[in-house]
Amino acid sequence: MACEQRHRCTRIRSSNMADLTVVATLLSKDIDSKMSHIDLQTRLPNEPLTREAFTPLGNRVSQTQLDQIYVGVSELRRTFSSEVLTHFTLRRVNGDALARGDVMSEDAKARVESGGVLISLPTVVDFQGQGVVGRPDATAIDDAFKHALAQAVARIARLAVAADRDDFEIWETAYRLLGQRLQSRAALFNLNADHKQHHDLPALNWCETRGPTLLAAAYGLGETAMEQALDAAFKARLKHKSFGTVLADEMRLVETIVAWSGAHIERKVGEKGRRDSIRRVLKKQGFDWQTAPGSIEPPRMNSSVRLNLVAEKAMATLSTRAMVEVAILFDLEPAYSVFLTRLYLLPIFAAAGLAGRVGLRRQAGVISSPITAGGLLALAERLEADDNGVTRPEDELDEDEIGTHQGLVARTLEQSGSSLTDLAARADAFLRTEQAVVIDPPGGPKRFFLEG
Repeated sequence: MACEQRHRCTRIRSSNMADLTVVATLLSKDIDSKMSHIDLQTRLPNEPLTREAFTPLGNRVSQTQLDQIYVGVSELRRTFSSEVLTHFTLRRVNGDALARGDVMSEDAKARVESGGVLISLPTVVDFQGQGVVGRPDATAIDDAFKHALAQAVARIARLAVAADRDDFEIWETAYRLLGQRLQSRAALFNLNADHKQHHDLPALNWCETRGPTLLAAAYGLGETAMEQALDAAFKARLKHKSFGTVLADEMRLVETIVAWSGAHIERKVGEKGRRDSIRRVLKKQGFDWQTAPGSIEPPRMNSSVRLNLVAEKAMATLSTRAMVEVAILFDLEPAYSVFLTRLYLLPIFAAAGLAGRVGLRRQAGVISSPITAGGLLALAERLEADDNGVTRPEDELDEDEIGTHQGLVARTLEQSGSSLTDLAARADAFLRTEQAVVIDPPGGPKRFFLEG
């Protein structure tokens, strides 16, 4: 699965996500270098997609391209649901225009240049400079990462309570390394060398100071009650796992958040590089962001800038499984869209976040966006397809990434006592009325781990 995203340098208004369009882009040498030609626009059928649904493309694309379109669109449909992903566009673009206006990974670039298809979702990339990482105008994504890291540190700090003498030495060594690792994200916390005058590891200190309060608030508990509940949860976990294994599991959560935040920083670097090159073009023609007409052709995208925009380096260190787990355990909602080449996972992350809030932390959840609604509907559609024995394109693959992650979210919800059918009905109600739907948590103890 390789669903990439594209952008234009002109300003774009967000479309209604309840009528999302998937775009298939082909490279063409016989159109003007400044043009992006729309070859076909159509509404997708409401029923499960089959290859026959794409038969009208037969005289426009090769069989290989048709197969790539079918698989790519089908997998996006599986995550966003048939109710949200409703339209399809076939687009042809000259190589020069592709280099100026589309964002993609190295693999996707090679595929398109060799005659393959780029399956994408239209999205908006900020090139005007708002939300610089770690600064006062930073986005909510910064806060989401900081708060998640602080809560993860609070969990690890409480684990020390359950350690015997030998285990405590293991914990102490790991905790020291944790502090050093967090310093790699000092910019995220808006920390500099001066802060070291007060603490050797200021990022760790930031997390230690705020973590318990943030974790207690996430679970709707007072700090003392939270500590007692977490201590009991660790004690029960240590009956079945060694201290070293439990500690390693907690450290992996931190590492995933650190790597995810690194992708955020990497993308911001790419946005700055792209912004600077666009500004030079505007300045040369006597314009700025406010006065530039939308018809100005953007410059070709530098390779290093493109790789930063898609966070290519960070992608190599992050598994989507780990990201889904972290999305369940912590509230990272604003950060779901950091990876421009993983936007196909947005509905899974959104459903995972709701599953964690309602199923683990036993707090009321809200369906207030088509992405969350689509993610929940997609879970129900998969369950229905399984019950009906429907053959899906992923059945032809060795690994089903999307199905695996959807299964993890579904199990989290079902183990909490939530009904996928009921959640899908509520998601459908939101799409019909555009009124936020509150999800009351099922009864039961609060959980700090995905299993058990």
